[in-house]
Amino acid sequence: MIAFLSDNGWKFEATPDDAEPAILQLAAGALDKTAFTDWARKHMREKPKLELRDFFSRIDPVRFSEKFLSLLPGETHADPNEFRKKHEEAKTRIPFLRDLARQQQEAKEAGDEKGWDRVTILAVGMITLYAIAEDMGYELA
Repeated sequence: MIAFLSDNGWKFEATPDDAEPAILQLAAGALDKTAFTDWARKHMREKPKLELRDFFSRIDPVRFSEKFLSLLPGETHADPNEFRKKHEEAKTRIPFLRDLARQQQEAKEAGDEKGWDRVTILAVGMITLYAIAEDMGYELA
């Protein structure tokens, strides 16, 4: 069922603890198909479309700014390890971030603070878009 839903643009969001009783009741004949269908519908949602124009049209500047700042430990006193974790996760899915990390390292080694700042802003902007896409329900695997 989950694979079928996924292949057809839907995401199933019941936890294993929520799903197990319903599945067992269905298998035992204690839950009819209509009741199970009603239960399943409450635990699924349509996946966002992958059109970039749809994604970008749903981002407002205030939300972007808030998310951007929330990722900066120096601005929000957030845990720097959380930022590093999000950065590493995003780098595995966005090769461009690996190139920006290389550029940051080169700027740092050259003592180019302005260059490092510029590249850092680009990287945090990309990570912000990644985090917003996650928040919207895009699958970023």
